[in-house]
Amino acid sequence: MVQKSCTEAGGRPRGRPRSFDPDTALDRAVEVFWRLGFEAADTDALASAMGLTKPSVYAAFGNKEQLYLKALQRYGQRGRAEITALLEAAPSMRAGINAVFNHMAERVSGQHGGSGCLLTCVAAQSAHSMLPVREILEAGIAARDKAFTEFLRSGIARGELPAGFPVERRASLMNDLLSGLALRARAGASLEELREIGASATEAILAGA
Repeated sequence: MVQKSCTEAGGRPRGRPRSFDPDTALDRAVEVFWRLGFEAADTDALASAMGLTKPSVYAAFGNKEQLYLKALQRYGQRGRAEITALLEAAPSMRAGINAVFNHMAERVSGQHGGSGCLLTCVAAQSAHSMLPVREILEAGIAARDKAFTEFLRSGIARGELPAGFPVERRASLMNDLLSGLALRARAGASLEELREIGASATEAILAGA
């Protein structure tokens, strides 16, 4: 009898589902890490959520730490892309800032995934012991600071903000307030409460405009 060492009948690689989609599997890993954190998310739970066998997880994404880093990067990239789209579509400074805070309130509320933010509330816990995690966090903060700074500068160019408006400081404040929103969500704040905080944050960002 001829043994099938690499494939099963029909030519499918052993241990891998027929409809394996890396992005979908990674999104499911994001959800597990978001809910459980790095330490508590064991490979059995990750593989089950991703719809893969453990050997397939290792083959596609590496070990647990490598999978965690990929999940953090995907989460951060998607979040920044969503924020960029909101700012680009905004008809005004106030509308854009308010849209970002409303979006973040919805995202961290727990209604569409884990509560809080995977980066702010989960990854930050391991940043001191895992250098790659700290680098991902630093890069994400810098990228958001840059996006908010450019948006506020465009407000000066359009005449919505005064020439001396402190764009760098307010961009950093906006970033920090968004992180604070995520922490409040993790602590149990409701979506309505988060939206109210976001409205106040918008006023703080535009103070003096």
